Amino acid sequence: MPSRRRGPVLLACIVPLFILYYLVCLRYDTRAGSSRSRLAYPSPFLNVGSNSASASDLGLDTSVPDKNLTVNLVIASRRKDDTSWTRHLSAAIPNLKVIRYISDYLPDEPLPEYHPPVPKKGREATIYHTYMYDFYHDLPDISIFVHADEQPWHIDGVLQQSLPFALTHLDLTRIAARGGYANLRVSWFESCPAWINTTHSLKDAVHKEEPYMRSTFQANFLEDAVPEEFAGPCCAQFAVTREAIRRNHRGQYLRSRSWLVNTQLKSSIAGRTWEYMWPWLFLHNAPEGFRDHAAKHCPAEWNAYCSMYGICFGDPRSGTDVHEAGGKYNERWIEKEALRRDHLEEWWNRLLHPFNAAAAARRIAKLENELERELLAALERGRDQDLRDRAFLGLFSGQQ
Repeated sequence: MPSRRRGPVLLACIVPLFILYYLVCLRYDTRAGSSRSRLAYPSPFLNVGSNSASASDLGLDTSVPDKNLTVNLVIASRRKDDTSWTRHLSAAIPNLKVIRYISDYLPDEPLPEYHPPVPKKGREATIYHTYMYDFYHDLPDISIFVHADEQPWHIDGVLQQSLPFALTHLDLTRIAARGGYANLRVSWFESCPAWINTTHSLKDAVHKEEPYMRSTFQANFLEDAVPEEFAGPCCAQFAVTREAIRRNHRGQYLRSRSWLVNTQLKSSIAGRTWEYMWPWLFLHNAPEGFRDHAAKHCPAEWNAYCSMYGICFGDPRSGTDVHEAGGKYNERWIEKEALRRDHLEEWWNRLLHPFNAAAAARRIAKLENELERELLAALERGRDQDLRDRAFLGLFSGQQ
């Protein structure tokens, strides 16, 4: 009899402990997401005059953009995508018009207002070329091209992996001074200073799209010599001025769209090749000085974060070495997100491995506190216009 009772007694002791650890994991999981949500949106979305925490306490930028600039936000989307996050942007970006293209429309249903000529070909590249061809004679001062996700992995950790955060911190007045083109992404991770070698064949290619870059470039830029190397932050989300778009004849966009529609390459490969050619499209015929960065478009990380977004990690005027600060921030952000994904997102993972989940949650909480503190300080430092101007001057030289 005693041996028969031992099992239920042991189970009765273990189950409460198991539940306790599970609840601890839930507690840490909740804490781990708190600071990210607090910093997701900049100050124009808040009532700064209320009794709530001040904008500076939240690390938010209250500066007002140039009210005279007109802006189109061009979204490459699918029918199922939720783009409701864009409705708040006009509070921070005056004269904003949202133009949502839908790529996976059904031919036997009413066409969406904005759509590419054929569905599901060439990914966002087909949509972007369609917009530039259709709007060529009716362009705003700045067109910003993005994907539909509010929090895509394509956006840097420094920018809170948030499109609203990135867009409402972006200094639109700097775009023209960069030759008319600026990638929203800054990080050099797996992109700079050299990434694609156009001389590589299928046998020696390092990246899937590499063997197709030369023929793709030749098909789209008939008169230009093929650069040996391409480099630049990935993912085809960028801002471009009216003047930069119009440096090319309208027919350029029709030709490139036709290539995307008719190519035998998979859409994933065709779209990837264009990720490296956007800077070339807008800068290869730009004034001298900008052309040098058409193929290898790699602005220095610290300079770009500081001058373009007002996020200045350290001040080189005090002798601080700030060169790797943004990269180190992004590395810790990636670590935080990996811990969340591997240990906390799935309830069964927390249930089956409570010790690992609790340890991961503690590490996440520590990282989020560090990252939030550093971001708040960097945003405050970014209010210094002289520092931002200095950063901009060294954008491509890396001079600090």
